[in-house]
Amino acid sequence: LCEFSLSAGESAVTVPGELFEISRQEFSDGAERILLRLVSREWLDGTCPNWRTLPADEPAYLVQDIQSLQIVPPPSVAGTLLLEGYRLPASMQADEDEPDIPAVHHLYLTSWALHVGYSVPDADTFDPGRSEREEAKFTRYFGLRPDADLRALSRQDEQHHNVAY
Repeated sequence: LCEFSLSAGESAVTVPGELFEISRQEFSDGAERILLRLVSREWLDGTCPNWRTLPADEPAYLVQDIQSLQIVPPPSVAGTLLLEGYRLPASMQADEDEPDIPAVHHLYLTSWALHVGYSVPDADTFDPGRSEREEAKFTRYFGLRPDADLRALSRQDEQHHNVAY
């Protein structure tokens, strides 16, 4: 989805605003690819307190902020940060533009448009009941809309497992 060229020792990149969740992250030096572990600053602070001042070496971690990424430790050789993830669709400007969503799903997109249209407080179109029904149709097909809290909970640094005491 995204590629960022980095020189040796360079560790920070700015993420495009359309990319909102990263699902795979690798660093490639041209000869090999290294899978990076996506972690939080808090996790790194607890695991490797001196991570901010580590010398350049083989990258192991990737820290994500709202609009930036930091590779830890910084790479000792030039290479490319490779990212896969989820992005926002491209905006549709012209009448000929089509959604980035596969055509098989287009029929159910109309349910969302109707939901929004019926919820506008207008004397001719406002209809809360129809708005709720169209939103329910959309949700049955596409699932519940995840919020930021749900996304954060699903991206934990620690593995979930039972511990016997």
